[in-house]
Amino acid sequence: LSQRVGFDGLHLLSVSLSIQSKTGGNLTGILSNLSSVLRERQKLRMKIKALSAEGRVSAWIISLFPLVIFLLLQLTAPAYYGKVWHDPVVMPVFLIFGLWALLGDYIMYRMVSFDF
Repeated sequence: LSQRVGFDGLHLLSVSLSIQSKTGGNLTGILSNLSSVLRERQKLRMKIKALSAEGRVSAWIISLFPLVIFLLLQLTAPAYYGKVWHDPVVMPVFLIFGLWALLGDYIMYRMVSFDF
């Protein structure tokens, strides 16, 4: 049910109620404790998201900076690259650099993504 609804706390609730019905005990205490656990988990998720935001923004800046500079140079000074731009070696080199940049983006994404 918790997978269908998409709420992990529902699984904790069903387990808690199942244990309470089999063993007995203070239902209000169990539900109070469960609510505090769920609140703390939510706080922890938000804290992790806030702490990893710097890494996500840095990844965007590092990824987009070379492209922005390249486009600005093409618009403001198209002759800056001169004859190099028409060299047949330039496109494969740019392709390799682009693949390395995508690999770096993927690594940075994995570093700031957390599953909990």
